Amino acid sequence: EIDTYMINRLKRPKEELNYMVFGVNEEHEKLIDEKDNLIHLDQSGITAVVYLHSFDDSQYRFGYDGYDDLLMWTEVTIMQLVKNENVKNVLVKAHPNVDYKRYPGDHKAYKNLREKFKSKVIWLKSNVSVLSLQNIKNIVGITHHGSVSEELAFLKIPVIMSSFSRLGNHFRFAHTWTTTNEYEYLLKNISVENLKEMVIEYDDLYEYLNLTHMSARNGNIMQSQKTLNDIFCRASKNQREQLNSIKLSDERINLYMNSIHKIYSS
Repeated sequence: EIDTYMINRLKRPKEELNYMVFGVNEEHEKLIDEKDNLIHLDQSGITAVVYLHSFDDSQYRFGYDGYDDLLMWTEVTIMQLVKNENVKNVLVKAHPNVDYKRYPGDHKAYKNLREKFKSKVIWLKSNVSVLSLQNIKNIVGITHHGSVSEELAFLKIPVIMSSFSRLGNHFRFAHTWTTTNEYEYLLKNISVENLKEMVIEYDDLYEYLNLTHMSARNGNIMQSQKTLNDIFCRASKNQREQLNSIKLSDERINLYMNSIHKIYSS
């Protein structure tokens, strides 16, 4: 039943992801860029796909991960990948369920990223299907806390994800990091050889899907929400305690406020 759900979610996402009200991935399997051009990749090295979030997303729900905001996480991620000689292609995909009119900060942040990295990365069309990646060699997906991790793992694509998410360090179908040093070291040193060492724990993936999406799909919304809350508490207890103990300096606060101003100012 879980396989049926995931295959339907990948091929007909509108039927399974009813919260995607502003946009959803296409149902075809073509890898295309923002201008609808078909992408042909040099597969002699690693292809890394960075999945962007809404920059208004609730990053701190699971605790402070070391980055001031999701824009900072995104910039660091792309910079480290671009500098890694083992990475042949860096693909960047915006979230399809984002309304730039309602959330102009998202548009501003994405525009800033485009200006900063320009031709250093390939900008995917925001609604490209995960299925378009399944035949690419030596590929890795990177998300901060996105549910795309479930789809990537299901397709046997390794995924790097923050432990400051619903997964915490409990569900091991994604390769999770806990500190910024650990994360950036991983990106700096990722290679074809150690990419093969990223084990996807499918038992954990199926347990997670059964506890969450399958409960909701079978009509047990209350149980599904309770399970998600339990997962949240288990995954984030230590992180939330850490966040509460942090005393931000005036300099850190000023840097944060300046970054917010840059995103939202016209």
